[in-house]
Amino acid sequence: MRHGGLVTTADPRDLTPSWREWRFWLFVCLAALAALAVIRYGAATDIGSLGKLPPSFWVIAAMVVIGELWPVAAMATDGRRPTAQGNGLVASTTFVFAVLIFWGLGAAIVIQIIGIMLADLPRRRAIYRTIFNISQYSLSWAAAHVVLTVMVADRHPGSPLDLHPRVLPAIVLAAVAYFLANDLLVSIMAKLHMGGTLRSHFFYAFGYHLFSEGALLALAPIVVIALQQSPWYLPLLLVALIAVQQNARVSNRHQRLALHDELTGLANRKLLYNSAVQALSDARETGRSVGVAFP
Repeated sequence: MRHGGLVTTADPRDLTPSWREWRFWLFVCLAALAALAVIRYGAATDIGSLGKLPPSFWVIAAMVVIGELWPVAAMATDGRRPTAQGNGLVASTTFVFAVLIFWGLGAAIVIQIIGIMLADLPRRRAIYRTIFNISQYSLSWAAAHVVLTVMVADRHPGSPLDLHPRVLPAIVLAAVAYFLANDLLVSIMAKLHMGGTLRSHFFYAFGYHLFSEGALLALAPIVVIALQQSPWYLPLLLVALIAVQQNARVSNRHQRLALHDELTGLANRKLLYNSAVQALSDARETGRSVGVAFP
């Protein structure tokens, strides 16, 4: 990332903005308020009926926690910005989307919040990060929920959804709505936190994130089918998720080796060049000046 004119590979989310960056904090507060409104007016009924859900729901909840604690990929390897997901690519995305399809928005938000809290608290992450992550996911899943509700007229949360081919377009569009809303929210935060343009953050590694998250979201209907048969089939999906995780790790390692010195771990000329080109592009779009210093 670019911070104070330097190129660094630190996680940019660990650098808490000063209170003078009021636009950043205003956005975090607005996102939190919007998420509270979604929970209060859009998911309260579903949340109130959680106690009536079968044990399979809590099996899924456990898998969400495991997925949050075991990320597929933590962040982009050049360190410039977070991935499209606030905590990186996490296997919990598959199970939360399945819960959204099968049990509704309230259940999805609850297990997502549980997963985030259990993952963030032991790592002592900044409170604003946890608040924003909860808000980000709540709003993104709400966008997917709206698509499902509009396109599947006879959908009743809590009742099994018949995965007839006619509902597959709705599921695909719901996944797209989630992905775009999620990426947009994180891109706005990255712009306010690190500078640059919204366009550059939104489309940064767009194809990689689209493919990786698309693979995780595409597994959700299979989770729903397993739920309709027996929750004991769910552990079998861990094999597929482990394969996705390993492929992502290998890809990230290869990319990191291409951008860093293998012996010292420092950024190489290619990463410096890419960062300088991106800085010039951002400066051209924002009208700001930029400089590059060589030791």
